[in-house]
Amino acid sequence: MTEEQLVERLRMAYNNSPEGRLNDTWILFGIRYADEINTLNLRVKDLSEMLYRATEGRAKAGVEIQKGRRLAENVDLRENIWL
Repeated sequence: MTEEQLVERLRMAYNNSPEGRLNDTWILFGIRYADEINTLNLRVKDLSEMLYRATEGRAKAGVEIQKGRRLAENVDLRENIWL
């Protein structure tokens, strides 16, 4: 997966995020796409910039995505998650 494909997935996650659950969405995104984030060797700054692009400047929370990436090896996501 390319960085631009991840940006598009971030955009979709942002648009589908339930009301009041945006930080949860970023953490879940980090869990779901941890392998891709690791493969691309993305840092928190990179994730924040990607999120900023995906949300047209409305969100910049790369730290939350990083938290999810770190949790990924310890959790399994349900199939019916909104991402």
